[in-house]
Amino acid sequence: MLDNNLQYLIKLSEEIKNSSRNQRLAKTLIFIFLTSLIASLLFYGLNAIDQQFVHKITEYVPEAFLYLELLILSVFASLGCIKIYEWMRSFERFGKYSWDSQTVLHDWRFQGILRSDQARKALVLTDSDAGCILHRRSWKNFTFKFSFLIGNEHGFGVVFRAQDLENYLMFKVNPGQPISFHYRDSGSWQILKGSGPAVTLPIGKWVEGSLEVREQQAKLELNGTTIDYVLPNFAILNYVVSKDQQRVENPLVIPITHNRGSVGFRAFGDEELHFKDVTVERL
Repeated sequence: MLDNNLQYLIKLSEEIKNSSRNQRLAKTLIFIFLTSLIASLLFYGLNAIDQQFVHKITEYVPEAFLYLELLILSVFASLGCIKIYEWMRSFERFGKYSWDSQTVLHDWRFQGILRSDQARKALVLTDSDAGCILHRRSWKNFTFKFSFLIGNEHGFGVVFRAQDLENYLMFKVNPGQPISFHYRDSGSWQILKGSGPAVTLPIGKWVEGSLEVREQQAKLELNGTTIDYVLPNFAILNYVVSKDQQRVENPLVIPITHNRGSVGFRAFGDEELHFKDVTVERL
């Protein structure tokens, strides 16, 4: 119990450090207020219950130690209150997400380079093999809307139902080529059978996009091009092995278990994606 609380305290301090200035101030003030309030309630509560009991304790335990114990107990109690608050806030993970250009960079978990473009009030993703996803969010059925701009003739990926940066589903978009469906499992890629129509995207101009997912049905709209896709339940992986100097394909069927998760984007290699005005609504 003590070890778990200490670990949580360390985690909380790291989150406060990584939060925005206003969030750090708010969390710090809440923590100080809860600790002071609970310590006061404990002290006055003991006095109200039995003053003689408190005096007897101080005969065997120095008064300073008593205050220290009350303070430690108050710290753990305030951590418990914050845990309950975060548990209640966790329900928001499945609700609505709205873009806030002031704090948006803190909303995303990413690999590679994700930087803020203040002039366009957008984010720019480059050199990202794993991509970026909304942090601590999860949806099963949703509508994902966004504005985007590609910086060159290369495309990008629309990520959804992401467990983390190593496991998710993705539509790969390349200008002038059919949209393809990708499955990322434990960091490895598989391109599943089935593709959509070719999409035309202007370079250096903002375009509207959206992705709607209902159970196993997905609809992706980009610059007037729509793809309706039935999400598969299984993926067929082809492993090539060497046997008697010959190459043999051993197909392996594995289930796709990503039935809910976060959303985001991927821009790897020469790809350059600018995006903004992201909203997600649960269906």
